[in-house]
Amino acid sequence: QNEKNSTEAGLGYQEPLHNTSLPYLSYARLALEPVFCASIMSQQRTPEQVILNRLVSGHATAEQWEDVTLLLKARAMVQPHFPQLRLPPNDHKTAQYSQYQGDDLFLLNFSKWFQTKMTWVNTPPCTFCANSDKSKMTPMGSRGPQTPEEISGQASRVEVYLCNLCNTQTTFPRYNSVSKILETLSGRCGEYANLMGLFCRALGFTDVRYVLDLTDHVWIEVYSHRLSRYIMVDGCEGQINVPQMYEKGWGKKLSVILAFQRNVGCVDVTQRYTRKLQTTEFQAQRRDCFGGALTADPNALLKAIHSFNGRFANYKK
Repeated sequence: QNEKNSTEAGLGYQEPLHNTSLPYLSYARLALEPVFCASIMSQQRTPEQVILNRLVSGHATAEQWEDVTLLLKARAMVQPHFPQLRLPPNDHKTAQYSQYQGDDLFLLNFSKWFQTKMTWVNTPPCTFCANSDKSKMTPMGSRGPQTPEEISGQASRVEVYLCNLCNTQTTFPRYNSVSKILETLSGRCGEYANLMGLFCRALGFTDVRYVLDLTDHVWIEVYSHRLSRYIMVDGCEGQINVPQMYEKGWGKKLSVILAFQRNVGCVDVTQRYTRKLQTTEFQAQRRDCFGGALTADPNALLKAIHSFNGRFANYKK
């Protein structure tokens, strides 16, 4: 498909990345009507409706990146490092850096800087005795958000661990609120991608997407004006523009990969990340997604995306 025509109409580049002024922000917000959201929850769960629920959730993540207060705070964290981020590193790795310049080079350097500011958490240390030996922290399952902090931080679930040294429980909320993640600077791929999207918006990239891989990973895409296309940005890995990394490098068996952008909706970008799309095995993997919704209706994803994106058809900046 012509991705530029279908997803970026009217979303032009507003100013150079390193301008010291605040990046262009769309203050007009297009919210999904309450009636529409209520209907999603009350209607019979047809295959299309099952998928629509996921689309609403994915788009909500990208919508968070327009909070002016958070954008200012995120930009202030990075701005002192602008001089270093504009240049290749001292140990200039020709193979990795020679293909990048301008904003793309800045984005690559920023993705690596971002890694140093975030803390990856597989197993949290004990909050009582500070035990950090993962072998002595026993997973006890997960629960829903209960405390005011967990609820305000929009925790999707709260993992619970038992410390074998002091016999106390430690919780690890999986926050979805980008404001809370900006405070904790920790998590896994979900938290990394969410915060990376906010930072990229704060740095002046106007076209930023939240990317959901249904085989359990998330990252973002940023539109490169030099390359005239979107490129992947994985804050967990400090990598950009290597879409083959997941299938070829990690050996992931991909299925459906969706990209969400504010006031635009959703795009199926699976083809960018696989060379096996038309194989029998790959198509079988796709049919298993969304609880088998694509087995019941092979066109359910296409119909759901068309229906969801229709909510934004009349949006203007």
